[in-house]
Amino acid sequence: MRYLRKILEEDEEVIYVARHYLLAAFLGFFDDYKYVGSRYVITGKRIIIKRGVIFKDFESIALKRVERVVSRQKWYRWLFDIGEIEIFGIGGSHFCFQRIRKPLAFYKSFERVS
Repeated sequence: MRYLRKILEEDEEVIYVARHYLLAAFLGFFDDYKYVGSRYVITGKRIIIKRGVIFKDFESIALKRVERVVSRQKWYRWLFDIGEIEIFGIGGSHFCFQRIRKPLAFYKSFERVS
């Protein structure tokens, strides 16, 4: 998580970190190779999206710019506690986090800080 410490502001604290369900990728259930190394972080000010292992890509959206958050789980993904989170921002921005572990925990953490 050194990468995260480098981009956080001084007064910003991490509330929740979501990761992908990697066991599914190793077993071949999902086409998950492109999500390896991805992290979705909720802080007190923003949501940070980090993708990649070698070539890292960062995006963020301020919490005050988030309009709506949707959590989805299909029945077979519910068994493994994986699902999707969609974030809709003001001005038409849209982020979709697929196959993350514990999507409901991410959703509840977001609701607490917003």
